[in-house]
Amino acid sequence: MKVIYYVVKKELKVINGVEKTTGYKTISTYTLEENKLEMFFDLGLQNSSNSEEEIQNYLDDNGYGDDEWELIRL
Repeated sequence: MKVIYYVVKKELKVINGVEKTTGYKTISTYTLEENKLEMFFDLGLQNSSNSEEEIQNYLDDNGYGDDEWELIRL
């Protein structure tokens, strides 16, 4: 089983001095190569999107769907 580590960063905007979310997020994914985290891919999504489902969709659509993956949020 292969492992993908991922980070979710919600996009923020300052409106009248108050930070608010814009409704979008970035998912950054990493793999562990020779004991170092290596960038795998980024996804730009709406906050309402399920992060793990979207990662799996990306894997399926880009030739990684046959591999078994464990997803770990950092």
